[in-house]
Amino acid sequence: MHKKLQKQVAVENVKIGGDASINVSQQITETIQARLSPEDRDEWVNRRKLLTRLQQYFLYKFDDGEKLSPKQAIKLVLETRYEFSEKSDKKHEDTNIEKIVDEWTPGKRLLILGCPGTGKSVTLLQLAKKFCEGLNDDNLLEKPIPVVFHLSSWGEEQSNDKSGKEQSGDKFKNWLIQRLDKIYGVHSSIGEAWVEKRKLFLLLDGLDQVDPGLQIECANEINKFGASDIAVCSRIDEYARIFNDYKEQSKSTDIVLTDVVLKVDLPVYIRPLEDEQIKKYLETLNKLELKQMLDEDKSLRGLAKIPFWLDIMIDVGKSLPTKGSSKELQDKLFKEYIRQRFDGSDLRQRYSKEATIKWLTWLASKLESEGKAVFLVEEMQPSWLVEKEKNLYLTVLLCIGMLLGLLFGIPYGLIIRFYISY
Repeated sequence: MHKKLQKQVAVENVKIGGDASINVSQQITETIQARLSPEDRDEWVNRRKLLTRLQQYFLYKFDDGEKLSPKQAIKLVLETRYEFSEKSDKKHEDTNIEKIVDEWTPGKRLLILGCPGTGKSVTLLQLAKKFCEGLNDDNLLEKPIPVVFHLSSWGEEQSNDKSGKEQSGDKFKNWLIQRLDKIYGVHSSIGEAWVEKRKLFLLLDGLDQVDPGLQIECANEINKFGASDIAVCSRIDEYARIFNDYKEQSKSTDIVLTDVVLKVDLPVYIRPLEDEQIKKYLETLNKLELKQMLDEDKSLRGLAKIPFWLDIMIDVGKSLPTKGSSKELQDKLFKEYIRQRFDGSDLRQRYSKEATIKWLTWLASKLESEGKAVFLVEEMQPSWLVEKEKNLYLTVLLCIGMLLGLLFGIPYGLIIRFYISY
């Protein structure tokens, strides 16, 4: 924290940019008060709140504020893939997150591609964390704040847009404002100003998880958004399919290729782990028994090239399955991982294993049916309930409505009668 600030903004469970009903205690040093206008001071307070919330999230995702946990310390190798950009003639080269951050310029656009489990989302979070570390109290008003959004929700809120705007990029702007409000608690008036003035670094995860019928629209809206710091994640096979489909369309129609594929300055691909990387990593963790098992089993060694499955193998330990195809090994590994999580958790003291699996399966099916990849309690819908639960839900709502009617209707009725009488 910058030395000029001895006291920060004290905020607890409030909504950014709220009205007078929200109590916000603001303690800012005389240095900040002297050099900022009242409007800038309010802006600074709101941006500091958002940054603090993000920093707390990174502390949760990563074991501490400076180093990644041991499982995430393995260095992923990124390879430029310019065939997915307008610079298709450039040669591929290796890069990494540190180099990307060091060479970043305002308005740059990054595309992160990879196979399932290779660490696309983790790479996106690492990118966000490093840019957050570059923010301080002096540059907070000038530099964009990195904010992570998941694109799987694209399209579900468009019908709620009452602005009536039809200009280019408005759908994407409105979606960002809605997500800022719902996910980060940023009041829509402030979110709109930040989006309009490009005050955010947009980190967009899961383009491949957008409804296939809306992927073209989503890509187009991101393109129309104009100059802004943006990073987008997608599975490489899904993005290659979209890219090739657009390429074929451009041959037979008036569609211009760059109007439908994401316009990016730097597309990178996360390469699977090399055998030597895995060996050194396991030696660092003192997992010599697992290292020997991978040396002896070709199928396991191939699966370990994916960081997600390597993490699972480390957690499973001695119970690692050794026979079967790649798909069979994945199933066995995941079942063993789940079993160990139940055995080592206090969940079994509160809920039975069968009940937990039942409701997690139910939840997963609801998310899949609505095309969502991220579960948020506030986004649960009454339509998820079965008929008996729906009737109970409606009954409770009716009783609450009647109770509120009695509580407020009678006093106000008496007041109005008294007023009319006298």
